[in-house]
Amino acid sequence: MKKSNTHAKNGAILVGLVNCTTNVVLQLDEMGKNPDLKFDFWRMTVATFKGAAIGGIGGYALGLYMDYQNSQVQPINTNPTLKDIAEEASLDEKDPLYLEYQRQSQVLCNKIYKHYGSRLKSRPFYYGSSVKGTALKGSHDLDIALQFWYDSFGSLGEIYDDLWLLLNSFKKEGLIWSIRLQNNSIGVFLNVYGEKLKIDFVPVQVTKKKSSSGYLRVNRQSLFSDKSTIKKTDVKLLTSVRFTPGEKEVIVLLKKWKKENGIPISSYLLEQLVCRTYHEVPGLRNWSISKRIKGIARFISENFYSIRMTSPENSNNNLTDLDCDQKTEIVNAFNRLYRQYEYQPNSIIEIFQ
Repeated sequence: MKKSNTHAKNGAILVGLVNCTTNVVLQLDEMGKNPDLKFDFWRMTVATFKGAAIGGIGGYALGLYMDYQNSQVQPINTNPTLKDIAEEASLDEKDPLYLEYQRQSQVLCNKIYKHYGSRLKSRPFYYGSSVKGTALKGSHDLDIALQFWYDSFGSLGEIYDDLWLLLNSFKKEGLIWSIRLQNNSIGVFLNVYGEKLKIDFVPVQVTKKKSSSGYLRVNRQSLFSDKSTIKKTDVKLLTSVRFTPGEKEVIVLLKKWKKENGIPISSYLLEQLVCRTYHEVPGLRNWSISKRIKGIARFISENFYSIRMTSPENSNNNLTDLDCDQKTEIVNAFNRLYRQYEYQPNSIIEIFQ
């Protein structure tokens, strides 16, 4: 939308309301001085429309000037800069802090595997944004899955209890800084060069020998709570998700943008929405990075209210089951992003910088 139209509407509303309020105050003051006077609604209406006309014309003129100034801006090739921003925002896997973080996590994985041995279906494995290449710089949070055989323990609760005790023994050895119970994992904090970095250990009890699907424990109260529930998942499917370099760039940029602007959408849902857009919009992957972002922003703003998205690892997990206010905030944010680019393509650099 042109600024002239937007400013005309805003100017008409703002000045109209100001004139209306001023007239009401003026008439009330006159009535206070002369009790015989009655409130004149026609006078108020005329004042309101006069203000709206003046504000609309003034706003339209201002908008026309801004539109003219905008039309004079020379378009630049934003793609190299966006690629540089994406690279700078991505997790640096050669960073000494990250390498030490990985080393310490491997030590714990080896000890866990050694302790449980044949009760584990496989070695502990990493999944999540660090594996997919979409993690942001400074976002040190590793996800590690532990797949236990279906008959390794009597119940999933027993697995959590036993793992909790094992991790506490590592804490006594000085390998762990602290431990905390989480919704469906156990959070472990490491001391990495003086920084407190977290690992999420996610125990899964597979359903049968030839299956990679299993159950997670959902517990919002305490480790030994009898009120905990379970949900089905297939963590192995998460490790099979792979993004192209172009997809990674877009995801990293959008994750950076949503983090800096406080947009209430999970990184996982954002990744799934990007994949959905690539699938729904023909030829999107052949567009430039700036136009891909524009296409994704438009798709989400136009379709987010109506689409239903589920997790690849659990079709019953509805990722878009959000409250109306949260959905509205997400849609408005992507709509603003789309309109900013549509009005002035060069502005995309400032948006993501």
